[in-house]
Amino acid sequence: AVILSERRQAPSDRSSSLGRSQRVEEPAVALAFLSVIPLRGICFHSLEPIGNRAAQRPQARTAKPAFFVALAFLSVIPLRGICFYSLQQETITEPGRPILDSLTVKGGKHKSPHPTQPISVAATRASAQQVRYPQTCMNTRPPTLIVHGGAWAIPPEMAADHQAGVTRALETGYAILTRGGTATDAVEAAVTILEDDPTFDAGRGSFLTSAGTVQLDALLMDGNTLRAGGVACVEHLRNPIQAARLVLDKSPHIYFVGPGAEAFAAAHGMPLIDNSELVLDRERKRLEEARSRLAADHADITFSGPLAEDDKSPETAASVVHCPLTTDHSDSHDTVGAVALDQYGNLAAGTSTGGTLNKAPGRVGDSSLIGCGCYADNHSAAVSLTGWGEPIMKLVLGKWATDRVAQGVAPELAAQQAIAYLFQRLGGHGGIILLGPDGQFGLAHNTPHMAWGIATTEGLRTGLII
Repeated sequence: AVILSERRQAPSDRSSSLGRSQRVEEPAVALAFLSVIPLRGICFHSLEPIGNRAAQRPQARTAKPAFFVALAFLSVIPLRGICFYSLQQETITEPGRPILDSLTVKGGKHKSPHPTQPISVAATRASAQQVRYPQTCMNTRPPTLIVHGGAWAIPPEMAADHQAGVTRALETGYAILTRGGTATDAVEAAVTILEDDPTFDAGRGSFLTSAGTVQLDALLMDGNTLRAGGVACVEHLRNPIQAARLVLDKSPHIYFVGPGAEAFAAAHGMPLIDNSELVLDRERKRLEEARSRLAADHADITFSGPLAEDDKSPETAASVVHCPLTTDHSDSHDTVGAVALDQYGNLAAGTSTGGTLNKAPGRVGDSSLIGCGCYADNHSAAVSLTGWGEPIMKLVLGKWATDRVAQGVAPELAAQQAIAYLFQRLGGHGGIILLGPDGQFGLAHNTPHMAWGIATTEGLRTGLII
C-alpha cells in the first residue's frame, strides 16, 4: 500500500506566494511496509514529483516539504514472530524471540537465529527465509512416548529387570519431550537407555553370531520429514541408534552396513570400541547351548509356534517347553524400540536389535528396515515391532499397520490386526507398539509377554502383558 499526501500551506503564509507565476513544490515521500507469509518483508519507496501538476492549478503557491509515513502490518498465521519497523534506526527488531529461547532441546537452550539487537532492513529479506519458528503458539499437543523391550516368554525372575529398564527409558525420553524436545530426540534417548541395559537384546549383552561376535542393527525415522537413518551389522559401536541418528542428520543416504557404517559414524565423532566390550559371558553360554540344540536337531520355535513351516528360521532362543536340553528360563531376550509424539505434532520411531542367537554373520533382520520393524509418518502413525524378523520382513508389517491407521482404523485395533495377520499368514509371533498423530495408540503381542511402557501427561505406566 502506498499513500501519497500533500501538505498545504497555512492561510497566514499564502500572501507571500500570491502573484507568483511558478509554484515551487517538493516531493512527498511514501513508505509502505508489507509483511507477508512467512515474514518475507518487502519495502516499497516511492518518490513522485508533483510539480508537473502546477499548471492545472488556478493559483500558484509554494508548498512546504511534508513527510507522511504509511506502515502496513500484517500478522501471519501461524504466529511465527513479529517485526516492527523503526524510522529512527531504520532497523527491524524481533520481539518474538523469547518464544524461541523458552525451548530446551537436549538439555540446552534452542537459540533464535536472530540476535536481540536490531538488524538491518536489507539483511531481513535475505535471512527471513531461514527463520523456522516452533509451532507451539497455536497447535501444541500433549507429548506421548511408548517403548518396548521385546516380546517373548519373560520368566518371573527377569520381570523386574525388564520393567525397570523400560521405566528408565521412559523417564529419560519423556523428560526431553516435556522440555520442548523433538520426538526424534526422545526416541533416540530412550532407545539408547535400552541399548545400554544388558537385560535386552540390543547393544551390550546382545545375542552372539555363530562366529561368537555381536552384530547390531538400528533404524531411526522422523515422521515429519520422512528422513531416516539405518545401520546394520556394526560390531564396534556401543549405541547403533546414535549412529542411525547421524545417518539421518548428516548423510544424503539412508542406510549403511558393516565397516562402512562404522567408518561413517567414526568420521562424525562416534568412538569405535572393541567387540569384546559388547560380549557377556552369559551370551557365550547361550551360544554354546544353541549350538548343542542345533546339533541335536531341535528347532528354535520360540516365536514361530506350531504353524512355523517356513523357509527361514525364527528369531531368538528356544523356550524350555520345546527344548529339553535346557532348563534355564533366561536363555532369551529380544529387540527394543520406541515411538513418540512431540508437542509440535511430529512423530518418530526407532528400533534396535542384536539380531538372532547363533545367526550367520551378516544376517539383517526386520528391525533396521524401513516399513518392516520400524516406520514413522505424520500422515499415518509411528510403529516399532519386535519378534520373529523374517515373517515381519515378508509382510512389511510396520508399513502395513501404519497404512491401516491412515485409512481410519484406530491404532488400538490396527495393532491387533497386524499381529493377527502376522500369525495367520506366516505363523509368526511378536509384538507391536503403534502411535497415531492424534495421540491414540495401540499395543499388541501374541507371545506370552512383552515388556512395554507408556508416558503421557497422566503419568508413566509399564507392564509385561497387554
